[in-house]
Amino acid sequence: MSYSEEQFLQLSGLQHYQFCKRQWGLIHIELLWAENFLTASGNLLHSRVHKRDTEMRGGVLMSRGLRLHSYKLGLAGQADIVQFERSDSSNDKLTCDLPAFEGRWKPCPVEFKHGKPKISACDRIQLCAQAVCLEEMLEVQIDLGQIFYGKTRRREDVEFTEQLRDKTAALANEIHKVFDLGVVPKVTPGPKCKSCSLRELCLPKTTGIDKKVKQYIERILSDETDA
Repeated sequence: MSYSEEQFLQLSGLQHYQFCKRQWGLIHIELLWAENFLTASGNLLHSRVHKRDTEMRGGVLMSRGLRLHSYKLGLAGQADIVQFERSDSSNDKLTCDLPAFEGRWKPCPVEFKHGKPKISACDRIQLCAQAVCLEEMLEVQIDLGQIFYGKTRRREDVEFTEQLRDKTAALANEIHKVFDLGVVPKVTPGPKCKSCSLRELCLPKTTGIDKKVKQYIERILSDETDA
């Protein structure tokens, strides 16, 4: 399946959806947003990363803020950094040509996160989607990417296995279906709600699966009667 540009959704939405489907719906369907310390810290980190467009470091070309898109996934977004390492090979499927630069180059997407590595695959899926975009745009194969975490101050290698690619494609397809329905998914309250900047907008105590609107209204009316 191939999507048109009019159908493109935000690539960053994959991370939101994998983390919390309702959070994704509030951001990408209802266009709601709120800041907290964690989101502000993340925005500050990304603004530093995107300060310069391109620079060369010891034979490695660093491209910041590169715009990405994939007709296969129906996604568009922006990479924090794409590293291009010079290669001596002229026929390697892992390398590509770059305008204004001689030789062949091996691309590697690098995503910056202000926190620490997660048990969830949400960050790895986001990075994998960036790799798929680059593969389509540059006609190249990318096997490895990296995620830099602000808490550990280290880069973690991410291998783009068939399993991760399949999961990324399936998630992108699911997001398109939910977006077309235009219905924000119900909330599944959990520990992650504590750090979510949309907690007050989400109202997890009133929209959870086990909560009924009638019960919520009855409780509010009861509180007002007792006052």
